[in-house]
Formats: sequence, C-alpha cells, structure tokens
Amino acid sequence: EEVSEEVDLPGFGKILHAVMELIFSSIVKENIDRIDLEQFVKNQSKLDQLIDKAYSQIYLKKDKEDIRSSLAGRNLLVLEQIKQSINKMLKTDIKRTPLKIIKQEEKVNATIQFTGNGENQQLRIGGIVDRLDTDGNIIRVIDYKTGNAKDKGVFTSIDDFFDPKKIDKTKEVFQIFTYCYALKQQEGYNDIKPELWFVRNTTPNYMPCVNHIESKIITEVQSFNRWENDFVEKLRILLSEIFDTSKPFVQTTDDKVCKRCAYNSICGKL
Repeated sequence: EEVSEEVDLPGFGKILHAVMELIFSSIVKENIDRIDLEQFVKNQSKLDQLIDKAYSQIYLKKDKEDIRSSLAGRNLLVLEQIKQSINKMLKTDIKRTPLKIIKQEEKVNATIQFTGNGENQQLRIGGIVDRLDTDGNIIRVIDYKTGNAKDKGVFTSIDDFFDPKKIDKTKEVFQIFTYCYALKQQEGYNDIKPELWFVRNTTPNYMPCVNHIESKIITEVQSFNRWENDFVEKLRILLSEIFDTSKPFVQTTDDKVCKRCAYNSICGKL
C-alpha cells in the first residue's frame, strides 16, 4: 500500500531530528570516537534503515525499516535530501570527536522570578533540547535548525531579542539562551556553550555556533555566563510588561508578521 502523506518542511525537520537521535542512541558507548560515526557514512544502507525507521515512527506510528517500496516519489526525494544532510552533519561531527552525549530530545525547564502587577510572580520556561554533549571540557547545547538560515544565529546585543524589528532574525539565539538558562538551573552546570546547527549551512568547513557581532567584528559565543545576567534581566522586564494588566495588548504594526500569523483571519488586520 502506497504511503501518500507528503513530508512537508516541518516533517523534514522531525525526521532529521529523529535520525540524529537514533544514530547516537545506537552507539552503545559512553565516549564516541570518529570510527563510531564513520560507520554510518561508509555504510549508507545502515543510514537508510535509520531514516526509514524514523519516517515510520513519525508517519506510520510504528517501527519499520523497509518502507521505500510503499513511498510516493516526492517522499523518496525528501528522504534522499535528509540523507544528504545527515551525511554532511556526520562529517562535521566526526571532526568534533571524541564526544559524549549527555541528553537527546529531552525536556528541560526552570522557573524565573519577576514582579508583575506589584506582586512576586514566577513562570516556568524551557523547551526540548535536541542535544546536550561534551568534549570532556565544555558542555554544549545544540539545536538543529532545518529552516531558513540567512542572517540567523547572530546578534549584536541582548536587546536584539526584545526588539520587535529584530526578533525574527534573533529568535533562534533567544531560544537556545533560554535552554542554557534552564539547563543551568535544572542540572546545576557551571556554564554552557550554546550552538545553533543550521543544517542548510553545513559545508565541509562548517561548525555549529552562535555569533556575536560588534563593530563589524564577529566572535563566537563560547560561554552563556558572559550573557546570562543581561539576558535574565531583560527577560524579567518583558515578563513584567506581559503580566501588567494596566498595559493592554496591541496589534503589531509590522504587516509581514501578520502574513505569517495563523490567526490573521480572526483579527481581520489584513
């Protein structure tokens, strides 16, 4: 029976995330060496099996490793694109070995305290971490991104995350900084290095990272600690404004946001 449901962009990301998790979960070693990852690059049938398994889990809701004969043509092309992307990612990860996986696709959360309406409030923040690993010295939180990568993963200041005109470009950095904050609170880590992995940018010389730009000079963020106090302070200010009942919510003045909004037919702004 042919599987007719097409893999869309979110589906592409779900499958890629699942395959990366299956790859590292299948390596029954605490410390992963280059040879452990090279086996998937050298043996493409082994990689195909994991891709098929991930597809089956997501779309068929069951484990199955031989599904190619039941897939429509477009889905076969998408799975081939996923395989090409993962091969590139594995080659990048090989350069980063040895490494140790700490967590994969796990929820992390923490509470943040702030003042709202003159009262002490607290809110739980966090999300699902794609991958947390270490090279033995640095703990790295890695977030895979399969969408548009243009001008992403870069910020000039923490204020960028809270500027309505800049949040579309910096929302990924805001997200991974939130993960860093939650992980420090939940796990008690002294410091964490945030890394955004833009899959579309993965080339032979690519390395996942978050970059800060100042006076046209780009530097890689090595430590969340460097930015934590400013980030948390600005986040508390934002939360205080959101929970302030004396300040009404107002519609955005940026029509580009409205075009992407799932609720634009309700508000009637467009």
